[in-house]
Amino acid sequence: MKNVNDFSSFLNEMDINDPILINSRASRDKASRDKAELKKRLAKRVYGKKREEIENEIWEINLELKDLYREEREAFGEQDAEAGQKGQDWSDDDANRYGKIFNEIHDKIEELLVKREKLEAKLAW
Repeated sequence: MKNVNDFSSFLNEMDINDPILINSRASRDKASRDKAELKKRLAKRVYGKKREEIENEIWEINLELKDLYREEREAFGEQDAEAGQKGQDWSDDDANRYGKIFNEIHDKIEELLVKREKLEAKLAW
């Protein structure tokens, strides 16, 4: 009968591909990667005046976005009103004119959203 406290024979029998060992190594590696990533993110933190500048810039972007969304609603209203007035006389040129306006507004919105996302990433940690 084997001694219960004698693990040496058990350890010798364990394979390097044992699922428990694989899981243990994976957990240890993940923990070290997470720790390194956290350390890297914390090194990039923004404090003080620089943080205030970024927050103010985000505030300005939000105000610009609010104005652009209002412009878009107004353009939709103008388009509907003009289409209602013209009725059958509504042409492709009219549709293209409003399409150009909407494309310009959407391009500005997309640009501001990307810029805001980058700034918010600087603040997040």
